[in-house]
Amino acid sequence: MTKEEAADLLERFVKGGIGDYEFDDFLIFRHKDPLVFYVASVVSNIDHDYPPDKPGYYCNEAGLQRLLELAALLREKAIAGREEPQPPDNA
Repeated sequence: MTKEEAADLLERFVKGGIGDYEFDDFLIFRHKDPLVFYVASVVSNIDHDYPPDKPGYYCNEAGLQRLLELAALLREKAIAGREEPQPPDNA
C-alpha cells in the first residue's frame, strides 16, 4: 500500500466510508513502506490511546483528529517523494 492509498483509507475511515475488512487488513498487513507500517502500528492502538466515548465507535474525537493528522503526514511525505530528483536512466 502506498502512502497516498493509506491516507485515503484513513480519511474514508474517519468519514465512515470504509468497509470493516479493508480497515482490518490495513492494520494487520505488514507494509513494505516503513512510514505506512509505522502509521498502521499507531492506528492499531488509537482505540487504547483515545478510547471511544460512545458505544460502537473505534475511538473518541481526539483519536479521529489524530487519524486525520496521520493521513496528512502520509500525503506530505508522498508529495515530497514525488518531488525528489530521479537519477538518469543511464546512471
